[in-house]
Amino acid sequence: MSAVAAPQFHLLGQILAPDVPHWQDVLAQVQLLRERPRCLCQPAGVGMYVARHQRFLIKRLPGTGQLHAVGCMSHVSDR
Repeated sequence: MSAVAAPQFHLLGQILAPDVPHWQDVLAQVQLLRERPRCLCQPAGVGMYVARHQRFLIKRLPGTGQLHAVGCMSHVSDR
């Protein structure tokens, strides 16, 4: 069984993963600035957004699940 690579996102002009110590601060800043994060599972990236549900989360935009790479947490195949 192969390990799934940790997701990476383009945020605030940087490439970051959710395991950085200041992740919640980064997401708070992204939401404040209304920046559109990009999931880097594809070469051009796929647009995402930041939501707050007790803590900040990056979520896929509605209808974009099929645009993510098959191994990406945000991938959803057509049904």
